[in-house]
Amino acid sequence: MSKTKLRKNAKRLNSYMAFRSKKEFPNGDCNGDSYGLDTNFYYDNLKKGMRKFFGIECSADGAIIRDNQNPEAYKEYVGHKKSTDLDEEYVEVSQDKTMSIPLIQTIELLELKKICLIYLINIQNF
Repeated sequence: MSKTKLRKNAKRLNSYMAFRSKKEFPNGDCNGDSYGLDTNFYYDNLKKGMRKFFGIECSADGAIIRDNQNPEAYKEYVGHKKSTDLDEEYVEVSQDKTMSIPLIQTIELLELKKICLIYLINIQNF
C-alpha cells in the first residue's frame, strides 16, 4: 500500500467527514463545538488497519467505499466534489487506456440492481 495514496485518501476522508459534520450538526455538536478531527487522525488509523469510521467503510488503501450511517450525505458530497473539484479529484483518461473501479463502488454509483449484477457475473464467466 502506497503511503502517498493512503495520505490522499485520508485527506479525502477528512474532507468528507467535515462536510458530513456540517450537514448533521450545522450549529456544532451538543457542546457547540465544530468538527475537530484532522487528516492525521484518519491516516494514523488507516495505517493501523482501521477500515470503519463513523459508519464509513474504507478499502485497504483508505478509499471510501460507502457511508452506511448517512448515505445521502455521501451522494451529495460525491456530486459536489465532481462539480467543484474536477481538476483536482478526477483525471482525464485517454480512450486507449482503461482503469479499475472496485465493483462495490460501481454498483452503488450506477445504482445497479442485484439482477444486473448476476447478469454481469454470468457474462464474465461465459
